[in-house]
Amino acid sequence: APLARLLTWAHLNRFITAAAPGLGDVLLVGKVWEAATRDGSGGYDLVVLDAPPTGRVVPFLRAPETVAELARVGPIRQQADRVRDLLDDPGRTAVLLTCLPEELPVTETLEGVAALGAAGLPVAGVVANQVTGDRLGGRAGRLARLARDPAPLAEVAAAAGAELDRAALATLVSEARNHQRQVTRERRLLKELRAGLGGLPLVELPFLAGGVGGPDEVRALAG
Repeated sequence: APLARLLTWAHLNRFITAAAPGLGDVLLVGKVWEAATRDGSGGYDLVVLDAPPTGRVVPFLRAPETVAELARVGPIRQQADRVRDLLDDPGRTAVLLTCLPEELPVTETLEGVAALGAAGLPVAGVVANQVTGDRLGGRAGRLARLARDPAPLAEVAAAAGAELDRAALATLVSEARNHQRQVTRERRLLKELRAGLGGLPLVELPFLAGGVGGPDEVRALAG
């Protein structure tokens, strides 16, 4: 403890971690091990780590193994082995990747799943975030017809008490068609993602227009 306080006071810890590339990763992953294996009243049911981006996650999680290769014997090697055993155990550790339903994130996620599998790290699945909801479903086929003749839409609007001119109706139909193109594009990408996951679960979280501002939105995502 006195040494730790001295290091903090002198900011030597920043100097040391900067001088030894990867040491910061080792310290952080080691802290995860300490939190995950803590016993007694200070123990946790679940430890969640927001890891680096997909392209750097394997070197980050494999930092203890690199240390273990350098330190052949002694307490550093023992500690590195314990951390590595925790990360490699699918009964205790799971890597969950998240991505947006867009071209580049889907490609990076599939590459990340392959890289994690090659490194022997347990992947639990993928979460697709901000997925656009398909509100029209089978009714989307009417949009092309309404673009040519918006009269049925005008009648429905008038019945609801909204008088819309032709320009407003055209804007509504155009927005609806753009929305449906987005849905179609995302569905295609999610299909590609699911096909490349080799049976791993894919969870879709809906796009919330107002963001996550409170418990209600959290419950929606949890559901």
